[in-house]
Amino acid sequence: MIAQVVFDLPLEGPFDYLIPSSLKSSIAPGLRVNVLLGTKKRTGLVTGLLEQSSFENLKSIKSVIDEKPLLDQAQMDLGSDLSRYYGCSLGEALFTILRGSSVIESSVIARSEATKQSNKIATLPAVARNDNNDKLTLHVVPSGDYVPILVSVMKPLVQRKQRVLILGPDQFAVQAIQEALKKYFSKNDYFIGARSMVFRSLMGIALVMMVDEDNPSYKQEQTPLYETRQVLLMRAKRENIDVVFISATPSVEIMDLVHKGKIHLKNYPARGLVKPQAVDLNNYKILLKGLLSPAVLSALERNVSGGTKSILVFNHRGSYAVTRCSECGFVLKCGRCDSPMLYWRAKKQYFCRHCSFHCEPDIVCPHCQVPSWKSFGLGIEPLQKALQEKFPTSRILTFERRSPQILKDYDILVGTSALLRFKYQIQAALVVLLDIDEELNRLDIRSCFRAFSLAGHLRGMAQGQFLIQTRHPNHYVIKSFSEDDADIFYREDMRIRRELALCPFGHQVMIHLRSLQQKLGQQAAQELYQALNSLSSPNVSMKIHAPVAEAVAKKRDQYRLNILVQGEDVIDMIAFIKKAMRQTKRRSKVIVVLNVDP
Repeated sequence: MIAQVVFDLPLEGPFDYLIPSSLKSSIAPGLRVNVLLGTKKRTGLVTGLLEQSSFENLKSIKSVIDEKPLLDQAQMDLGSDLSRYYGCSLGEALFTILRGSSVIESSVIARSEATKQSNKIATLPAVARNDNNDKLTLHVVPSGDYVPILVSVMKPLVQRKQRVLILGPDQFAVQAIQEALKKYFSKNDYFIGARSMVFRSLMGIALVMMVDEDNPSYKQEQTPLYETRQVLLMRAKRENIDVVFISATPSVEIMDLVHKGKIHLKNYPARGLVKPQAVDLNNYKILLKGLLSPAVLSALERNVSGGTKSILVFNHRGSYAVTRCSECGFVLKCGRCDSPMLYWRAKKQYFCRHCSFHCEPDIVCPHCQVPSWKSFGLGIEPLQKALQEKFPTSRILTFERRSPQILKDYDILVGTSALLRFKYQIQAALVVLLDIDEELNRLDIRSCFRAFSLAGHLRGMAQGQFLIQTRHPNHYVIKSFSEDDADIFYREDMRIRRELALCPFGHQVMIHLRSLQQKLGQQAAQELYQALNSLSSPNVSMKIHAPVAEAVAKKRDQYRLNILVQGEDVIDMIAFIKKAMRQTKRRSKVIVVLNVDP
């Protein structure tokens, strides 16, 4: 007998291994095994069994790690889908699913017990399925108060002893949802977790609910670079499961499926929400610290005098964006990344936004050997200082991604978008979005949606007034809030994407190449680009862009280049790119990663 085995490596498989007679009764798909790959001992996953192999001199399986399969057939099939869509190896896909399945089931015994309990409560045959649009449902909740929706959808299922799987964008959201559901359900009524929970076995699960569907944290940042929403749609199609998406600002991809009639829409009125007000910065010649308009300062003064809280959101971390030597003009940069160091005034440190590198302020200039630095630009800490001078008796605090926990004892809180982690817990009479224009002016098709989503979620935190500062009051993102009509945003954003053939009307695959050696990376990128062009033909409806360095060309000591491929069908594009990769010389010192619809 022959076992087909894959590995958590960027290697196309599976690989054939002999099954010793002593292990024949122990081998089955979904089990982990110890084998030799080349000369190294590796842990692999069995994907299938064969009577014979077309290869000779096969190595034998050394040992079997698990007593029972860790993945069911649906998960094994999902691995194949994941590999074809995101361009990773089958092994990388299956081990990603395996790690996701282990979030709550840390051992084979725990998994076995959980499956037994699930089978006692419900089996899928017990769940009524249908082929109409109610299989996939989108709940649009502008207020961001998702708890009533969760409770109303879950209650009838729990009463029928059926379990629900809930996905949250991050651990902060997961903890908040758990705390809210304590009043209504026991922990045995549902499973809950962050994005990797999308891979767990759905045996005994009647429904999957995805909270804050539009949150960027649902995008995986390591191979495979999957989008949780897309994986869930894959599973819904293959496994016939019911899915509920919940969001205050649904993604354009989900709204497109609504428009096509593939997802049933349930809208909730924006009761109790304040109407956003755009502050046109073109009306003011002078801004405090170049940022705060008289309209915002006036609103802050009213809140301070009235004893109510205010939140200012400025998406710039740390203190200053650029630090130069005052003697020779040398710009202080990270030693590992091609990026200027930021100054963090609270900790009196320079730090890199891309890696963990940091240094003390008395560091000498590597160019002229003089410890004389001057920082420029604006971040949340200088803004706090300016506000403290304006309101000397007020408690003015800052919050950003590195802050350990939310602070509640304040009059004015200046923070980055990281504040949204705690949107369920904090509210203020006044919320101001200071720098929406930075997102609006980016050359990135998703930037306008990020601005729309950020403003939409912040709106739910405002109890009295929500101000958006902008120099583009007629931009469709701003108009959608000024006129309180989200359709203005979706119609225009979809029109632009359709014209440019971008997701969901077309697709992009970004080929990321990384290497510690700049010339080696450039050579590999050029060879792959030539291979892609050699395979291209008039019958291949794909556009291939020449290699370019990333905006930050060096991160964590690695030089980075990108090749962009545009086309209509993701699976065809991935197959095309992989064929080109097989025709180029494989370099162990160059890492290649595929990113679908970045």
